[in-house]
Amino acid sequence: MNLLNKKGLRRLDIKHKIRLSTNNMGKSIDIIIEDIKKRTGIEPSKLTLDLVLNSPYVKMVSTFGFSGFLGYSIGYSVKQAFKVVLLLTGMSFMLVKVLAYKNYVTINWPLIKKDIVGIVDTNKDGHIDHLDVRYYIDQFIGMMTNNVPGATGVSTGIFLGMING
Repeated sequence: MNLLNKKGLRRLDIKHKIRLSTNNMGKSIDIIIEDIKKRTGIEPSKLTLDLVLNSPYVKMVSTFGFSGFLGYSIGYSVKQAFKVVLLLTGMSFMLVKVLAYKNYVTINWPLIKKDIVGIVDTNKDGHIDHLDVRYYIDQFIGMMTNNVPGATGVSTGIFLGMING
């Protein structure tokens, strides 16, 4: 049983008051904490610790923990590597286009497209679509979460790392 329940104060009342006070921040929160202290006799530091330890977010963060950190690192790294690949691809394409423009080389674009589609097209339908991308994403996530405790944390971390990378 936590401190709030021992003193007869309902947790919902505290959360509701604190949520309402966040509009005015600072002073409002201090006033509400002092009001709760007067009503319950609980020191604000113990009250805060009790609210934090019994929060559902603490359980979520603790399970996310190390595996989530690893996943975030993977996602961030993949996004950064993808940016480098895009940069190098773009620069290479510009170089080839300049060489073709100056008539140093002739490019057979249909052959290049056929070769790339043949390599990347997983379902062999003749074009690269969302199903092919989904296949590669599933393969990557499966490889990164294989034999890792907290695979949900890893996959969530990968997603967050790719968003924030």
